[in-house]
Amino acid sequence: MPSLSQINQDFIKRLSVALGKSEAEAVFDLLVLHLTGKSKVELMVSQPLTLNEIQLDWMENAILRLLLQEPIQYILGYTHFLGLDIVVNPAVLIPRPETEELATWVLQTENQSDKSV
Repeated sequence: MPSLSQINQDFIKRLSVALGKSEAEAVFDLLVLHLTGKSKVELMVSQPLTLNEIQLDWMENAILRLLLQEPIQYILGYTHFLGLDIVVNPAVLIPRPETEELATWVLQTENQSDKSV
């Protein structure tokens, strides 16, 4: 089994042209966190991690979907929005960061107006 470091190198090499190196690295981290259920800190302090055959197949499928420009949120099956994990799929619009900023502003404004009454 290849080490996580070897998988990372292959992943970055294959996706850097499509995503750019820094985004490919960020996407790799998201996929590994999703697959392992570990936090970044747990991965950093744990012994070298390897992925099993099912995880390797899932990762390969994710690479192919990313190369077809499928959003990472659809691959993961969820996205974060206002501190919640929202289930998404191709039938669901993925909330944009600007939408979260607007919703946060509205909630803050509403909270401030409630306090002034």
